Amino acid sequence: MPAMFEVEIRLADNQIKIVTVEVEKQSKAKPYIGGFRSNKTGQSYHHAFSQTDQTASYHPERNERIVQTYQYKTKSTIMMREFGTQMEKGDLYVDTRKDKIIFPRPYFSSEMWKRQREETTLYI
Repeated sequence: MPAMFEVEIRLADNQIKIVTVEVEKQSKAKPYIGGFRSNKTGQSYHHAFSQTDQTASYHPERNERIVQTYQYKTKSTIMMREFGTQMEKGDLYVDTRKDKIIFPRPYFSSEMWKRQREETTLYI
């Protein structure tokens, strides 16, 4: 490609204007940031990002006090005692003297809870 060439531009009133265009050659090879490379011809087609001039954006590293001084704590998930039920069978005796039988209470809806809360508030 030549360093300079002329381009004819047709104006609105059918006049022709000749403009001289100077071509700046790139001194270093353009980095391949992605795109498409044809296997048949070997031609590389770059993304628009790699075809335009990019300005370096400065993103300072932000270190906040909360992150720097955070103390990590871990909790064990192992229970103090084993939990479960054991059924009594012929060769196993299960002591039932300290067992409690718990019966379910009547159903308590959100409307009942709201009504009880209002009554308690009015009583106070």
